[in-house]
Amino acid sequence: MSYLFLAFSGFLSFMKKNSRLIAVFLITWASIVFVFSTKNADLVAYQNNYLYGGNISEPIFVKLEELFRSFDFSYAFFRGFLCLLGFFLIAKTFFDLSPYPNVCLFLYLLYPFCLDVVQVRSFVSCAIVIFSIRFILDFHKTHKKRNILFFFIGIAAATGFHYSAALFIVLSVLFLNLRKRTYFICFLLPVLILFLLTQLPRFGSLVEAISGSDRPLYWLYVKKNITIFRILRLILTRGCFLLMLWMWTKTSKSNDLLVNGNSEIIEKENALSENQILLLSYIYISLFTVLEITIAGDYERLNRVATVIGGILFTRQIYTANPRNKRAMWIISVLAYVVLFLSVMYGMSNQDGRYINAVFRQVFENNPLY
Repeated sequence: MSYLFLAFSGFLSFMKKNSRLIAVFLITWASIVFVFSTKNADLVAYQNNYLYGGNISEPIFVKLEELFRSFDFSYAFFRGFLCLLGFFLIAKTFFDLSPYPNVCLFLYLLYPFCLDVVQVRSFVSCAIVIFSIRFILDFHKTHKKRNILFFFIGIAAATGFHYSAALFIVLSVLFLNLRKRTYFICFLLPVLILFLLTQLPRFGSLVEAISGSDRPLYWLYVKKNITIFRILRLILTRGCFLLMLWMWTKTSKSNDLLVNGNSEIIEKENALSENQILLLSYIYISLFTVLEITIAGDYERLNRVATVIGGILFTRQIYTANPRNKRAMWIISVLAYVVLFLSVMYGMSNQDGRYINAVFRQVFENNPLY
């Protein structure tokens, strides 16, 4: 039944690409899957942590748990609140930045929604980061310094749900008034610094002291199985998205989507269009995900934000493309998401097996409401 709903959701999203009614339907169905899931890898751990406390130390998440427990709300109610918060931030971003928000919603439901159902803190954390991208875009449009403050508040709030969100601070380089080519050079520097820091013997202990968790030590110092298949998977999933996005950003007629409406400003070398800012954001985040080879083999959290940004960019480029090319571009975009989905579901695994069974099927096949 759930797979029929997923297919039906895809049909509706492509038929009515910007209908708010369809968006409500998609979010309602996804919320049912999210809130009433009875079997997934982290469900019991999160429920026990909510009821009895545990080793989760992210301050905003912990304080919210304490607040909801003080009112004797059930874990399902708390989970529902987090679900609606995350979906609101993601859907709001789709409707603000994409001409086809419902297509973005469906692509998100295809991937990485099933992982978000399992990893609740990462879901809310990534949703806040996705929402905060707007402050970079608005800064280049209005040059108001308050957008810088709002962006850092957003990253701080996201870090309060999951410490990994602190790495998204690298996107702050997009506030700098640099030449376009310099942006591509700049993003290499923080990655190099982070890599060098992870090689220091006391770095893990410092991160543990700050976070209050021993998980960073596991990520940094437990030897990972770096296989050729994993490397090829990373190149395939990140590379194919990046190649298409770069190609379409160069070829699409996207003048109507430029941040700066003044042609004199657009002609300046350091003037960035919204598409270029989104593309740079995708590149920055995707580069960090390559660190999963040396940090954690199951670490797909950061790339979820890049995948969502990629979906927004796909729809923006298709919207401005030559009508003769749109059908082919739609097919290629959907196929790219299918390749990404299959590479993650069959290329990654946990203690219960490959993600296709341990994550995807558990999420969509275990729900009392269908």
